[in-house]
Amino acid sequence: MKKFIRNSLCIAMATLSVMATACGATETANTLPPYDSTEYTGYYLAENGSTDYSILIQEDATDQESFAAQELQTLFREATGAYLPIITEDMSFSENAKVISIGDTSFQKGSGVVADYDVLKSTGARLVSKGSSVICVGAGDDGSLYATYDLLDLLLDYEYFDIGVYRINKSATVKLPVLDSTNIPDFDFREIGDFTHEASVGGGDHYNSWRRRLSFLKPDDLALDGHTASVIMPTSMYYDQHKDWYWDGGSSNWQLCYSNEEMTKEYIERVKYFIQQKPTSTIAYLTDNDHYGWCKCSKCTENIEKYSPEGSHVSTVTFILFLNKVVKAVDEWVAETYPGKHMTYVMYAYQCTKFPPVYKNAQGEFVPCGSENGDYSMMIPDNVRVQYAAVEANRHVPFQEEATERDFLKSWQAIAKSLMIYEYPQDAQNVLIPYDGVQSHAENLRYAKELGHTAYRFQGNYLTLSSGFYYLRLYVLSKLLWDTTLDPEQLALEYIDNVYADAAPVMLELYQEIRDRCAYLREKTNYGAQVNGNYLSI
Repeated sequence: MKKFIRNSLCIAMATLSVMATACGATETANTLPPYDSTEYTGYYLAENGSTDYSILIQEDATDQESFAAQELQTLFREATGAYLPIITEDMSFSENAKVISIGDTSFQKGSGVVADYDVLKSTGARLVSKGSSVICVGAGDDGSLYATYDLLDLLLDYEYFDIGVYRINKSATVKLPVLDSTNIPDFDFREIGDFTHEASVGGGDHYNSWRRRLSFLKPDDLALDGHTASVIMPTSMYYDQHKDWYWDGGSSNWQLCYSNEEMTKEYIERVKYFIQQKPTSTIAYLTDNDHYGWCKCSKCTENIEKYSPEGSHVSTVTFILFLNKVVKAVDEWVAETYPGKHMTYVMYAYQCTKFPPVYKNAQGEFVPCGSENGDYSMMIPDNVRVQYAAVEANRHVPFQEEATERDFLKSWQAIAKSLMIYEYPQDAQNVLIPYDGVQSHAENLRYAKELGHTAYRFQGNYLTLSSGFYYLRLYVLSKLLWDTTLDPEQLALEYIDNVYADAAPVMLELYQEIRDRCAYLREKTNYGAQVNGNYLSI
């Protein structure tokens, strides 16, 4: 599958290839479009600054589809001078129509271009020329938006660097090449949870998240979020009548008894209720309470002893048995109630559910407990995302080179196909201290992809911005989340080149000085050894 992302500018500061314009964009004038195809359809999307084409979206277009149409209209006009009107009529496919169809339209369906969820997942993009038209579509709303950006990239070398800073080639005439491409990111879910993306604390600029191809979860996307045991089964509703559903339910340290069948049935109904409240939601967090208390009833103890490695006590066992029942029942209900809807469920891998119920076999491989007897009850469904917070990881040592982290990730991978690393790209205690770890982050992403992970999240400080080339880091991480083969050092230099323009040489020198300072701190104090380290006095 072709990756459209490429490093097309000369990085050397002495040979700046573009200049910043007044509007914040960078441009290369009077150049041909940079796509590699030598085969053309014979049609022109723009000719001498005019066009016969329109942008087609469905009447009830999603937010992403509407935004994609606006982006294409604005950027195409800036680059070519040609204005693409946006139409919403219910149009049947025709070989002679001149439209750029975005999203799930009747035109796209009639064209025979299919967006297969099993292939594209929620954010993969499909871009096809069909007759005289172009189809931009994904199996999810984000995919259709990204297909539109792929079109701009291929035709006009469009690249988004930062708020108000992007590159685009200008040409009054643009030929329509033969297009038939699929662009699938290395991680289907790509999130950076920081001030600029946290809607709950006044950030949440989802337009710039979309331009960076980052996942942005709107409130209606989440049926349930965070630590949800007390939300789904609050003690105020059930404890008086069902004390056996709770362990230590009269205190703040309570957990649900995940082996209780009656509680499980009610829990399933409650999850259905929350999904019904947000019928467009696609994600539900099914998580325990955030402390170390766990049920010690005889049934829970029996299950834990049955599936724990010899000599250990893995409380995660009872949660996995419970979770598998819940997901199966809710998925069957979703398939009947909301045909075509794909739910993702999230469980946490820390505190009481940090360790997976696995052991090493004679070959030194991690395998699920019980599998030696043909029992695979500890396997987690593919649509359950296990979220692991790498709080104690050394942020300057790649996971693959750090034995504890490497084994931990491999052990979870033995039972969970969808593991999401929750990594920290900055100091949590002192956010104003610059943190440098672009290379180790890149190695971690590559290792996660190698293990088959489908999601990744970087957590920053969500209350305020940090220093140390914060937006540069945001650009580099967003690019790597889509394509782990990219070089983070080159991405950083490309950002400096384009964003700072004439000031790039000075900013490059500052960037290198900060990195030298970080290297000194690492050598003297083991700076970055874990996210909660305190280096303020250094």
